[in-house]
Amino acid sequence: MAIDRRAEAYAEQHYPIFLSRYIAAAKAGRADIIPEPIRDPITAYATGRTPRSNVNPGKWMKEALYEYRVRNGRDFPLPPEMDSAGK
Repeated sequence: MAIDRRAEAYAEQHYPIFLSRYIAAAKAGRADIIPEPIRDPITAYATGRTPRSNVNPGKWMKEALYEYRVRNGRDFPLPPEMDSAGK
């Protein structure tokens, strides 16, 4: 399978936005908006405890963004506070 360079660049550029949003949600007690596979590592980071899961949230988020772009042919929508389309 050929690598989609645009999808790869999008994932690399935007995964920190999603991770920081999930960390803020965990600190605010809103872990319900964090995707299940990365919920434990994110909440562990936000609360200062050792995670029980060995999932790398950065890698997982990059892969999820990449796969979404490849499957759907468009970018995953950015959070409303980060979306500047039309402004």
